[in-house]
Amino acid sequence: MNQADRKEFELNNTDTANLDMSLRTSRFDLKASKSNNLFEWIIGSQGMSQNNTNYGYNVLVPDATTKDVSLYSLWNKRIEKFQIQAGARTDLRIINFNTSEKQYHDYSYSIGGVYTTNTNLIFRTNVAKAFRAPNLYELTANGDHQGGRYEIGDNNLKSEKNVEVDISAHYQSFNFVMEFSVFQNKITDYIYLIPTADTTTTGMRIYKHQQHNASLFGGEAGIDVNSIF
Repeated sequence: MNQADRKEFELNNTDTANLDMSLRTSRFDLKASKSNNLFEWIIGSQGMSQNNTNYGYNVLVPDATTKDVSLYSLWNKRIEKFQIQAGARTDLRIINFNTSEKQYHDYSYSIGGVYTTNTNLIFRTNVAKAFRAPNLYELTANGDHQGGRYEIGDNNLKSEKNVEVDISAHYQSFNFVMEFSVFQNKITDYIYLIPTADTTTTGMRIYKHQQHNASLFGGEAGIDVNSIF
């Protein structure tokens, strides 16, 4: 269990905190595994309980309780020159704030493989699907943020979801290393903070949380040569 406290004071009043929040977090992590020289299997569960409490007169996010629980399994198998890895996970998040309750439930998975040749050449590939539920701040923020801007959340935000594919090759000899990789990541309902044309009565720029689809793609290549004299 851990606790984080945040306090902010006005320049003309250092006795009473303008913003006074306390965040208490408890976590658990349970895991069981079975393995031998060619096989490994892991099953487990993780969870979190988080309580946000306000004591100051300025409220950035409301009093709230966040609870997370998940179940997951990982599998790793070696077959001659192949190594196969797979995993699956399901998560549930429940957020209670004011008189509202938000529930987010989804699943994620990953499957990949590694192939090692006889010529110091290694190929890797992986396909993964993941998600991220919005946090309390993204849902409920309504106040000025350090840095001179006013941020507003959106309690209608959905979970982010993404699917990523990556492929890479690695070659290594006595004094030469070469690597190459490419990836593509498609994100549905990506959550981000964007400035608006509006300002507060005190002139602070207003930022709002929004979400749209996004795509990331790219690659890397590298060569490393070690000269020996």
